[in-house]
This record gives sequence, structure tokens and C-alpha cells, in this order.
Amino acid sequence: MKSNSQLPKIIRFKSVLMFKIKKLLEKNIEPKALKYPN
Repeated sequence: MKSNSQLPKIIRFKSVLMFKIKKLLEKNIEPKALKYPN
């Protein structure tokens, strides 16, 4: 299992990516947020 050492990096990368996407979506969806409350 060589890739085991890579796993934390991948997880961190994914979480950062998801965070950035979420922030981006929040910015773009903000005006629509009133129509579609989450």
C-alpha cells in the first residue's frame, strides 16, 4: 500500500477544493438564496 502515504494529501486537497467550490457557489447563488433556502 504505497498510496497510503498519499492519502492524507489527497483528502486535504479534496477538502480544500470542496471548500473553494462551496465558497464560489455561495457567491454565485447568493441572490437566488432567497428563492431557494437551504
